[in-house]
Amino acid sequence: MRQRSERMKRISTLIIVSLFLLQIACQTLTGPRPTQPAPATPAPASPPTATPPAATQPTMHPTATHIPETTLPGEANLACVGSFGYGVTCIQNNEWINYTKSNMALSGDLTKDIAVCPGGELLVLNTTSLNLFDGAVWRDYGKGWGHSSPEAAACAADGNFWVAHYLGVSHFDGAAWQTYTVKESLSKNPDAYDLIEDIAVAPDGAVWVVLVNGIAVFADGEWTVYEEGTGFGDTYFFESIAFDSRGDPWIISSSGLHHRGGLFWDFYPNVEYTTPQSIAVDGQDRVWVGTLSNGLLLFENESWLMFTPQNSALASYNVSALAIDAADRIWVGTMWGLHVIEGEMWTVYQMSNSDLADDNIVTIAVAGTGPALPTAQQKAPGTITGRLVDTDGAPMANAVLEVCVETIYSSYRGATPCEGHPYTRDAVSNANGVFTIENLPAGFYNLAVQTDDTWLLYSSRSGSASERFHVPAGETTDLGEIIVGQE
Repeated sequence: MRQRSERMKRISTLIIVSLFLLQIACQTLTGPRPTQPAPATPAPASPPTATPPAATQPTMHPTATHIPETTLPGEANLACVGSFGYGVTCIQNNEWINYTKSNMALSGDLTKDIAVCPGGELLVLNTTSLNLFDGAVWRDYGKGWGHSSPEAAACAADGNFWVAHYLGVSHFDGAAWQTYTVKESLSKNPDAYDLIEDIAVAPDGAVWVVLVNGIAVFADGEWTVYEEGTGFGDTYFFESIAFDSRGDPWIISSSGLHHRGGLFWDFYPNVEYTTPQSIAVDGQDRVWVGTLSNGLLLFENESWLMFTPQNSALASYNVSALAIDAADRIWVGTMWGLHVIEGEMWTVYQMSNSDLADDNIVTIAVAGTGPALPTAQQKAPGTITGRLVDTDGAPMANAVLEVCVETIYSSYRGATPCEGHPYTRDAVSNANGVFTIENLPAGFYNLAVQTDDTWLLYSSRSGSASERFHVPAGETTDLGEIIVGQE
């Protein structure tokens, strides 16, 4: 729904790597990418209409766990992105700052969501705790909701917090947690899924909860439920929510956009083959939708435009996170970097030209007008090398392999696992099974090796996906001996 290692050290001992069998003829479940004429360039950003409010303190704080020397609370105009494994990276004072468990800013590095609070603070949800950041001080609120699989978080106007998780949602009022479950409060369907996709607080204070097949709204101490037979005439698979300038909700599902501006829900069908992941509404009430494999969509005047790597500066088809700042810049998180759309200009940040901790971005939040954008500075490329051997230890000569920047799964489009990825390189091993690929942009990579009529994935664990390895700027990463075919 919404998803790592430290820097690879030179490996001097044998690496046991299991590589999983893939069929060349396998096709992805998402289907082919549709072609689309180049969309119109996003309209120029409009200036903010008001100065962002100063940060306010919530009603109760545990002791601060980390106090970095940054700007004062309320003056940061923060922009932060989260990754699932490398904490939170923020742009502050025209520089990149990475907050992780190791530098004691966070209690966990597996980030799930970041929400903007009314006072300008950022609420960071990871798998082990809830953290509040005002630009100067991190505060840890622990995991008081007491349930597994946290998915999303939201801030109420009075400084209270909401967390969406498996079984339901929980509310923290400054002193205690209260949980509302799917079966008891959020759905009238006794067979409803216990999974929550998203949660957000509307400008009027109502709490909107996005379930797999329904919507629940908490206002004036009561829950109102919208699902098939109650508000909707069909079953939909919902994903994420955002609000427009009027405070009306826009919710994206696998079928299209759902908008409630009065007593009834309006529905606008989606473009074909689209799997939505994220949604945001800009200051012009245009709706932006990030998709799993079809790039970035713009809904305007009841029609859709599609931005892809073929017709724009978008680096990846996989758009996982979206945010809009008060200056109406669009912040786009993908599997291969962060993009900022400002008028006709696209700024693209990746590990190869910035201090992003990870190119695979799972969430974005921007407070106020957001920060000034640092200059992208290209880093020196890196190199990978390794030696392919079979299960008997014999070198694999003339073996074809390829690397790409996005995760490879057991189903893929194209003739090879990396075909169609935004960046890929290939190589052939020599008589001793040794391969080298030079001039790789700094970042994380995935590896596949061809044996006869099959492709095998680089991984040290069971599963249907490849394992990433890090290629630092200006360094050579030695993967050591890779046993091809070892289960």
